[in-house]
Amino acid sequence: GLEQYGNHAILRSVVVNSVLRGLGAGRTLVDALIHEATVQGLSHLWLLTQSADGFFAKLGFTPVPKETAPFAIQSSEEFSNLDDADAICMSKTL
Repeated sequence: GLEQYGNHAILRSVVVNSVLRGLGAGRTLVDALIHEATVQGLSHLWLLTQSADGFFAKLGFTPVPKETAPFAIQSSEEFSNLDDADAICMSKTL
């Protein structure tokens, strides 16, 4: 889902059952969340991923340094409690 911070939001926990992978289910989920963010008037989406950067890049997300995220995003539980410093931060302007 979306975790909103002002006009920015974090895209959280997109999970697709292995039986449905490769059939467009993930794209459908993320497209619906992007649509919802647009309807809500949000300007940016942010996410952290350890293995799906290629998937999110196909949906218009760009890798960016974590430090470029707004303070509220950086201070979120998702960003501040990350155990893996190698997670890729990605952003999409809406």
